[in-house]
Amino acid sequence: MATAYDGWVTEDKNRYVLRNKVMVCGFDDTKEFQRKKEGAIAAVFATDEITMRIPNGDGGAWIKSGIADLDTHFQLDPFHKNREITRKVKDKEQRETIRKLLSEKRIKDNIFFERKNAKSIDDPKRTKIKNKCKRNIES
Repeated sequence: MATAYDGWVTEDKNRYVLRNKVMVCGFDDTKEFQRKKEGAIAAVFATDEITMRIPNGDGGAWIKSGIADLDTHFQLDPFHKNREITRKVKDKEQRETIRKLLSEKRIKDNIFFERKNAKSIDDPKRTKIKNKCKRNIES
């Protein structure tokens, strides 16, 4: 499934709706699905005017398949971002601090916090895992 939109509009105090939403679903192979998705987007948007794309997903390689545009920035969706934080950061307090900093969009503080805590761990494997988590959050 893919959803494309060009922004959001406030519907209520804490509720937003997507503007110009386009959805594509299917069980096609990656190449065919990308073709259908691009066709659906082109039917609504002037694709030559698109300045940035932000695919939001599970971080799987399939989502990047066939996409080599410089204007494309990949990020984990909220569910997968939180799951990766839970998997990679064992300390509950540290997890909550990371989530709080991210929800407040304090990215530099979050990176500093993670680097500080990664240095306090002697196990190189855990440090490598934390660095991977940081890269997923930054992208």
